[in-house]
Amino acid sequence: TPYAENHGRLYVYTRDLDDDSFLIVANFSNRSTSFKLPAPLKQHEFSCVLSNYPEQPNIERVLRPYEAVVYRMINEDSGHE
Repeated sequence: TPYAENHGRLYVYTRDLDDDSFLIVANFSNRSTSFKLPAPLKQHEFSCVLSNYPEQPNIERVLRPYEAVVYRMINEDSGHE
């Protein structure tokens, strides 16, 4: 499912694989760019599984130039991934 489709720098989407769901956030710009979690995803918690930068601060933050992050979505209601 795509999000932020009209954003000029960010590519944001979710992808399902078997029983897992992932949020992918990528900044395709040479400038830092703010990211706010889309409203439909706020009921989840997230665990970073892949990034091209070593440290991962809060999910809602400023992404660094050309930063890409993959988060596993955790359903807050059930506590299961």
